[in-house]
Amino acid sequence: MRIQNNISRNLEKQQLFFLECWASMSNVRSLDSDRVSYNNILNSVLELLDLYALGNKYRASEKRLHVAEEFNQLIESNDLLNKAEFKDIPKQLKAIFSEYDNPLENKKELIISFLVELKGLLEKHYRRVSVEELTRLLKDGADSSDGSLTKIYNQTNALMQGASILC
Repeated sequence: MRIQNNISRNLEKQQLFFLECWASMSNVRSLDSDRVSYNNILNSVLELLDLYALGNKYRASEKRLHVAEEFNQLIESNDLLNKAEFKDIPKQLKAIFSEYDNPLENKKELIISFLVELKGLLEKHYRRVSVEELTRLLKDGADSSDGSLTKIYNQTNALMQGASILC
């Protein structure tokens, strides 16, 4: 992420940090904008659904393992998915992936059902939930510690993901 010299410095630290994050992630010449576009929870859900649609053709079962690992990492890194709007589906999928022997194949109907429902919930709620969380983090007098700035960065990334996946 680059420092943006064209942004006013008369803001609170966390607000300035947010603007720099947003500028970096939305700039088409930035590597951050590519990462935001492709590495998001909805794309992961869609990719798993596409791989299930292939059955066992084109080594789809092997690819599902890799995508499920990425999906788990996205769940762990995105606190928004713990919100009530997503009905604990990410947690339930994570539990299925870790608790059963070969769950991607042995529990595929359940997984597909959860993925279809999660897809709809993400499309319906993700942007609003992301904006609400980011607003909370940016309010006047909000915390500007390193931990808070990390949360602002993550929530800005989440909002940009929501914008890129739902447009």
